[in-house]
Amino acid sequence: MSTTEEPNAVCSSRACRSPASDRSPLSGLQLCQLHMQRDLAKLTQRKDEFVQMLRLIGDSSDRSLLRVEQSALAAEIDDVNDEFDALQEKLQRWRERILCRVQAAHDSVSDRLNDASEAEQCEKDISNACEANDMRKVMDLTSSAELWLEDANERLEQFTEARVKLHSRQGSARRGLSADVKVRSVGDASCGVKQLNYIIDKHMGDVTKRCWLDDATTDSSEAVYSSLVCLPEASATIDGLENSPCHLTACCNTSGFGYDSTGKVAPCESSTSKLTPLPQSCLFVSFQNKTADHLLVTSLDGAVRVKYYTDLDWDEWISGLHCDNDRQMLFIAQFLVITVTNLGGAVRRVITGDTLNQSNLRITAIAGSLDKVFALNRALGNVLVISKNSGKLEFSIDVSGFDVDSLDELCLHDNKLLLLNFRSGLIHRVCTITGQVLAAYPDLYDDLELVLPGQVVMDSRGLMYVSENGGQFVRVLSCWNGSLIQTLIVAKLQPSDDMYRFGLAVIEAEDATSSLVVANERDNSLLVFYFI
Repeated sequence: MSTTEEPNAVCSSRACRSPASDRSPLSGLQLCQLHMQRDLAKLTQRKDEFVQMLRLIGDSSDRSLLRVEQSALAAEIDDVNDEFDALQEKLQRWRERILCRVQAAHDSVSDRLNDASEAEQCEKDISNACEANDMRKVMDLTSSAELWLEDANERLEQFTEARVKLHSRQGSARRGLSADVKVRSVGDASCGVKQLNYIIDKHMGDVTKRCWLDDATTDSSEAVYSSLVCLPEASATIDGLENSPCHLTACCNTSGFGYDSTGKVAPCESSTSKLTPLPQSCLFVSFQNKTADHLLVTSLDGAVRVKYYTDLDWDEWISGLHCDNDRQMLFIAQFLVITVTNLGGAVRRVITGDTLNQSNLRITAIAGSLDKVFALNRALGNVLVISKNSGKLEFSIDVSGFDVDSLDELCLHDNKLLLLNFRSGLIHRVCTITGQVLAAYPDLYDDLELVLPGQVVMDSRGLMYVSENGGQFVRVLSCWNGSLIQTLIVAKLQPSDDMYRFGLAVIEAEDATSSLVVANERDNSLLVFYFI
């Protein structure tokens, strides 16, 4: 306590006129004797509370146990690091092993092509020498090529033998296909590696929860759902639709487009009336009934429901929808035409059999990549690969050996196509570069049977969603081996009910909860299943 006292100082406490005795160590004010004692009492109380907190923190009763736990956690850090190091080493070994074998398959095909080209050129040289009656050159050519020919013949025998053995191992992928359909010598290894990403994420997410390392509090329901892909019950239902929904496509970039007071979609810049902006993420929905003269545009919660109009023949069946988010373009497939519009309905291009140089056209499904549209043309048994920039045909993939009349839908996954056969219940994975088959789902040895599958879509994790027209299910399958991961019940049908179609769309956007949307044709509704 300070002993310095200002002469004639008065107590600083309000309304006190007593002379100050000293300066308080707590408040620093000049106080009289009475108020000084009160301030000192407060200081003593604060000191006691402070000491009590120090003693609580410094309690040594469990200090020895905590030291042991600290040592254990330090060891756990080392163990976790060691396990991750070992895992990285193992992944690297598998990477080298897989790449080495794919490279060997590539080199085998390359060597076969080189030998074929060399043999063709050698035969041509010998033929030219014979025509020139230059027998000396003929002898030189045959002598110089003799050793190479022996080696090439040996390589051919090895190549042919390997192909025969490979053919016998590919029976599962050949199911439901004609004999002339080719299966690629190497399956979809990149898909297998991609599936590993999902497995690692799922497993490590489970590790963080089971080891109490996650940020959020994990309740018992989350523990139950940890092995699932979607919540088992629909998180939202968009019901009361004006008609039976059929095809869906997700749009995640509606900037610059809105709707007017009549509920009609239009570009904001060209509208003379005030527009309400569309939700950034929404769904475009076609209807089963041909009497509809528009598409429904709905927000993911159903709060916004407006109409998209465009110039096309609405009496013709809409066989597929595809939205290009970057270009803000909508591709509407009908049997004889693909109409390309902006999100407001303004037609940008009309793609027909004439523009594609196709003698016959019956488009039953479409899918899209960043720069291409893939259209299933059932009339000629091919998949048309169309440039989005020009609208011209770049090339086509022959699928005539796939029982084309039973092909109902296609889906694009990376640079692979999924072709869905509703009669056989099979989904074939096809290389878009070669047209060769890579796999068939479900696996030959899997108990799963798809009953009249109607549509297939993929998400960014490499998971496959297949709706069954002959049942009330959506199956969630691994894109790698087609194994069943989860079954979603989307309708409770009676045995006497007609067959209903369940269209599918996947929403994955920054402003929306990632989810699967199912079009329930029977109940005129959309079901939204949130991803876990």
